[in-house]
Amino acid sequence: MAKSAGPQPKKRSGSAPSKHAPVIAENAMPEAAPAPETGPYVVGVGASAGGLEACSELLGALPQALPFALVVVQHLAADHPSILAELLTRVSAAPVRQADQGMSLEAGTIYVIPPRVQVALEKGRLNFHPRPTDSGQFYAIDYFFRSLAEAAKGQAMGVLLSGTASDGTAGLGEIRAAGGVALVQDPATAAFGGMPHSAIAAGFADFVGAPQKLAAEILRLAEHSPIDGRATADGQTTFARPDLDKVYLILRQNTGVDFSNYKLPTVSRRLHRRMVLQKTPTLREYLELLRRKPDESHALQADILIHVTRFFRDPDAFAALTKTVFPEIARHRARDVPIRIWTPGCSTGQEPYSIAIALLEWLETEGGARGSTPVQIFGTDVSEKTIEQARTGVYPESIVQDVSPERLRKFFTKSDGSYRINKAVRDCCIFARHDLTRDPPFSRIDFIACRNVLIYLDQPLQGRLLAAFHYALQPKGLLMLGAAERIGADAGLFSSVDNQARLYVRMDVSIRTGASLPRPSQAPPRAFDQALPGAGAAGRAGSMPAIDRVLLARYSPPTVVLDNEWRIIEFRG
Repeated sequence: MAKSAGPQPKKRSGSAPSKHAPVIAENAMPEAAPAPETGPYVVGVGASAGGLEACSELLGALPQALPFALVVVQHLAADHPSILAELLTRVSAAPVRQADQGMSLEAGTIYVIPPRVQVALEKGRLNFHPRPTDSGQFYAIDYFFRSLAEAAKGQAMGVLLSGTASDGTAGLGEIRAAGGVALVQDPATAAFGGMPHSAIAAGFADFVGAPQKLAAEILRLAEHSPIDGRATADGQTTFARPDLDKVYLILRQNTGVDFSNYKLPTVSRRLHRRMVLQKTPTLREYLELLRRKPDESHALQADILIHVTRFFRDPDAFAALTKTVFPEIARHRARDVPIRIWTPGCSTGQEPYSIAIALLEWLETEGGARGSTPVQIFGTDVSEKTIEQARTGVYPESIVQDVSPERLRKFFTKSDGSYRINKAVRDCCIFARHDLTRDPPFSRIDFIACRNVLIYLDQPLQGRLLAAFHYALQPKGLLMLGAAERIGADAGLFSSVDNQARLYVRMDVSIRTGASLPRPSQAPPRAFDQALPGAGAAGRAGSMPAIDRVLLARYSPPTVVLDNEWRIIEFRG
């Protein structure tokens, strides 16, 4: 794991939460502690037009002894030497240095990037990379913020100051998703409010204020008071399950989402983060805040559900689509039979749109007579807000970092500093709010791309969702998981096709193994079946002989079992 180098401050109880690279093997039981993240906090400051004044006000409000390293990333002319470090030295009480290639970060120092390069934080060092020759591809702030999120995790703070366009927005989103904090200058105080407006509109600002207020908040976050809870060996904070149950209840009442089956470390880290931001050092105080302000429930829900998304994320996965998935699901298919794909946890839509673009390209170049085959891609997420954004199909200019110029020309329309997905791609995609833990699955699906969703859920719920995916897929249907996810050898529902790509094929377990088909009582449309008297009892009452199950599955009519309040308990057939 990448770590910030330099002097290591004394570990404090309740230090800022860390968002580690997740693994699939976690349970609701105490997990093996991940490697600790040591070293100072790292604060990244991004600025563009009008940024010198904002940076000067921010640094001028900071003390000489800083408990963190701070890196200033400003848009600089490539063909002129920079005197930014010299200018900031005049206003900063802390030492300011021009960054050099391979320089290690040390707490208490301010670093200024030079012109003509892009800078990334990698293994605690500032590494220089060539600046793109196309000025339209140059997003220095996003480039650094993304590396900061990966390297510093929960010890990262991103600060976005004055500037035009949208550089820094996507990077702030990744910092927040990694467990860090995003601070944005109040557009009313900025010489140019484009970048702050973009980050605020995207919902990526944890704190908004003038530069002096941002400085005070940075110091408070770096030196915040301890949070109640139990500190693990690596400084993580967890909370007693009875206390968490109270939080789950309030969230369920205010948002309709049940988080009781989410992994305890994930919930604890996100809860800890909200407590720090809301200045509530005890869980009792935070519970009172949740009861007084329902909006905080939605903020906590968004924090727990947040995950990084971007167009064509993980090129190896998309290579597997064109090499294996698309040829397999198109084989022996009549031209008028739609290809049906489901992307659960689609967030703001980048993944389903990316799959749609890749599939349309494949059908055009490799599909031959199948080039006119209808495409239906269902993008679902538990957050209505992200689904609404996905439906609009509008994204900031910074997507040029992930989408090739050819694809931008062919599948997007540029307008008013943003890119909009073209109608041909939008017509392939249908977006809907859907709670995997409660709502019934789709059916007759050829391919499910569920990447980086199961990692946040405990094993019993993972098993129920895999059974639901098995139910949703056609015979020989394919399932793709995230790089950190895998299906155990004893799952019995799927067989590996490409282990590196985490690609699996649906097994016909009734015929091949004699095992029972996964009943929806094992993958229920409701997560609260334990609260329904008798719900799920039929699924637990004894074992039916294997031959009877095969006969019932094959010859009995499709059936839906309801309770007396018309809630779906079970599907059959």
